Amino acid sequence: MDDAMLLIHQLVSSCCFRQLECLGILNCKNLPRLLIDLVNDARIGAEEAEKEYGENVIDNSLFPHLKELMLSKLPDLRCVVPLNTQKVYFANLKSVDVSACERLLHFSSLSVARIFSQHVEILTFKHCKEMEQVFILEDNEVDGADQSRIPDIQFPRLKMLKLYKLQALTSFCKGVNNTEFPSLMNLEISGLNNIKGLVIPTYGEQSSGGMDFLFGTKVSFGGLKTQGIRQ
Repeated sequence: MDDAMLLIHQLVSSCCFRQLECLGILNCKNLPRLLIDLVNDARIGAEEAEKEYGENVIDNSLFPHLKELMLSKLPDLRCVVPLNTQKVYFANLKSVDVSACERLLHFSSLSVARIFSQHVEILTFKHCKEMEQVFILEDNEVDGADQSRIPDIQFPRLKMLKLYKLQALTSFCKGVNNTEFPSLMNLEISGLNNIKGLVIPTYGEQSSGGMDFLFGTKVSFGGLKTQGIRQ
């Protein structure tokens, strides 16, 4: 739906995106990139607003009030949040629902995830058959770094995590040494035929012969009440 994307870009270019609390994009073809283009439009729109109104809105905060993000049936989407960016932050994001984005490889980098991980309560990813990791370590975080000192990631408020029918998924996140879910109450995993482990640390892979353990010592849970794991 080209009209839907035109509306989104109009909102972004007029800086209305800064007030959004809920964003849903459904049934849009020919959309290989999402926030790459939105970031560029946001920068241009912010510059125009500053010139016209004298308001300084150029900063590193994109979607500062967004609480819910839903992406569904975007068959050509390859990238949601561009890697190696300092412009995309979801500081108050509480719910993410991504489904039927068949060509999507990952949701975001770990550096972006560490921002919204402090507030997010629900994460759902389903029917994204080319997704390999939900969160991925950026190249610039690895090159020349002491991998044993790469920061851990915590999801202190996450209550529900659902991963469905992600045939290519090897891990929830790869490139962190420890992941904590102290408030997780509902974990549902189904149809992850290629999974190697929920978390794969930076300095070591799981056994190439298959999944030795799903959680291991790198993942900790708090008050988990419901757990469903199915092929």
